[in-house]
Amino acid sequence: MIERVALYDLHRKRSKTSQFKSLPNPDGAIRNLEDFYQGKITDIEFDLKNSGHIGYKTGLFTYKSHLQSNYVKNDTVTGEAYVTKNDAAPNIIFVHGWRMESNERVKNIFHDRILELGWNMYYFTL
Repeated sequence: MIERVALYDLHRKRSKTSQFKSLPNPDGAIRNLEDFYQGKITDIEFDLKNSGHIGYKTGLFTYKSHLQSNYVKNDTVTGEAYVTKNDAAPNIIFVHGWRMESNERVKNIFHDRILELGWNMYYFTL
């Protein structure tokens, strides 16, 4: 049910070509998938400034993807951050959908309420 809502009802614009491809594995270079999918520490750069929302800093973040492609734009992950001064606040992560043109629809639904709750928000564009 959730998949239907997320994939069809929230995304009215359809792709003309399939966006799904299997992971490239030239010459069987990736032999141990357990090692390949291990989490890696990432050096994230934040550019945060005080915001009009009391107790929040907002701005952008970027980091290099661990999986490099032939497309420079795809090799860097970017997004928006809304970070509170409260270290115990939950972190809410929104990932840009593959059929979405922006995060605006998600923001219209969740953003203000999560600000009221004082939680951290990160909007990723992959």
